Amino acid sequence: YYMNDNGTYPTTATSSDATRKAKTDTIVSVTDADKMPNQTPKYVLDDTKNEDWSATVAGNGSTVLKVYFKLNQADYTVEFYYQDENLEYQKDNTRTDTRTDTIGQTVSAG
Repeated sequence: YYMNDNGTYPTTATSSDATRKAKTDTIVSVTDADKMPNQTPKYVLDDTKNEDWSATVAGNGSTVLKVYFKLNQADYTVEFYYQDENLEYQKDNTRTDTRTDTIGQTVSAG
C-alpha cells in the first residue's frame, strides 16, 4: 500500500507484485526485498503501519501480508531576503516559513 499524496492510505492495494504459493499451515513472511518501495525516493517503509511480517497460510487462499509505504518527507526552512536602499540583501526576520514536503517534489517559496 502506497500512501496517497494527501497522507491517507488507499483501501485496496496499490501494488500486488509478490503473489506467492505455499503449503497450508506453513508460516510465510515478508522478505527484506518486499520492504523496499518500487518508487524511491518518494516512498519509504512505514514501520508504524506494518504489524504482521508473517502469517500461517490458510487453506482457502485468504492469507495476505500487507506492506505499507509512506511518503518520504523532510522539513525545510524558507528564509526571505529583501534588497535595501544600498542595493544590499538583508534577511527579512519577519518572514520565515518552516515547511514539510515530499522528497523529490518541486517546491517554491511563494
